[in-house]
Amino acid sequence: MLDGKRALDPKALALMSSPHAKYPDSPDSYGYGLSIRELRGVDVVEHGGSRMGYGTFIRMAPEQRVGIIVLTNRSGATLPATVDKATELMLSLTAKVEDQPKAALPISAQDAARVSGVYQNGDQRIEIVARDNRLFLKPGRSAERPLVKHSDARYALEGGAAEYVVVAGTDGKAEYVSNGSRSFARVRE
Repeated sequence: MLDGKRALDPKALALMSSPHAKYPDSPDSYGYGLSIRELRGVDVVEHGGSRMGYGTFIRMAPEQRVGIIVLTNRSGATLPATVDKATELMLSLTAKVEDQPKAALPISAQDAARVSGVYQNGDQRIEIVARDNRLFLKPGRSAERPLVKHSDARYALEGGAAEYVVVAGTDGKAEYVSNGSRSFARVRE
């Protein structure tokens, strides 16, 4: 509400918060600018991000008429633990289930051939390098970091939580690599 009137047309809100694309290898979806998912028994729509000088995270539970907005004045800061705590205080969530560590699976020569390559999203580039029966992720000009295989579609940074989902093309080779809501297309050389 703004000056006692709706700021956005309810039809626009419904369109924004309706699924328009599925995240690869996930039950979650993407609307127009909003991620749509189930969080411990509650349907939520959310969006986070940052620009130079600030970070934001917005989480809404429309059926419960609850909205949580966190704004920071620091580049890249979105305070996910604060968002989660506010969510726990405001909503009746099911009990939190601790994630079990995922087993690292062996990386085969077929995996290396299927996944290695250069991928791009706008001006962001990542490279997946195969070497010594291992895979390494090289984002932009940053140093290589080892990847661990969790399934045929999911890889993660060794020792980290960031997951990369491989989407195969018709030839079986990786066509895209997704990380969160970012997808990187294979660069044909």
